[in-house]
Amino acid sequence: PYTTAPTQNAPSYGKEIGIVAKMYTEEQKYGGVDESFDYKLKIFYDICKRAGLPNTAYIDAFPTMLKGLAQDYFYNHDLSERPFDQVCTHIRNFFEGPGYHRKNLDEWNATTLASIVQENAGKTLYQCLQLLITKLRNLQHGLTYSLRTIDFFHNKLVTACQGIPACRIAISDPPADFGHLINKLQSSIIAYEKEQNQTQAYFTDRRYHRDQDRGRAPIRAPDRRGSHRRAG
Repeated sequence: PYTTAPTQNAPSYGKEIGIVAKMYTEEQKYGGVDESFDYKLKIFYDICKRAGLPNTAYIDAFPTMLKGLAQDYFYNHDLSERPFDQVCTHIRNFFEGPGYHRKNLDEWNATTLASIVQENAGKTLYQCLQLLITKLRNLQHGLTYSLRTIDFFHNKLVTACQGIPACRIAISDPPADFGHLINKLQSSIIAYEKEQNQTQAYFTDRRYHRDQDRGRAPIRAPDRRGSHRRAG
């Protein structure tokens, strides 16, 4: 009688996929809006590697890296039935179509420390510098690959801080190392704000003492002429 050859069961990686899911945070997931798919894919690869998940099982763990619109798109288009590389291309092309890199570059060029300060009136200049660095870092993930270099970031940070008195010393002779540049900007801002506070305190103190002096009644000299008349 005819019998079919037994089929071997594919290996299961449920344990590793569960570890991947536990390691993920919401911030690390890709939602499809104002985010770089390639950058989030790097995070996915790193987490899968640490979880011991082989690349043959990437498609099974892939939904773990998605959220929001990207997750909806994945399930609505049955992408789980396609090869992993095709799924990545499909999602990248859908959410990052023509004009995506240009839009990010336009925003990158328009972002300066002055614009960050204007958008965050309640924060200190030091805090605004941190916000600037974070925004530029996120935007750079969405630029074309050739512009995702540390040198490009370095040059942008220098130009983005131009026109800010507190940064003048740091950018007049910027260090070549990116980390040193950030440290110099931070130190320059701290020193400038400390000097401004001391200057303001000095003038406030002077104004206080001047007002105090003005409020005192003048001391009159005794009228000696009247005493002479009485004595005579």
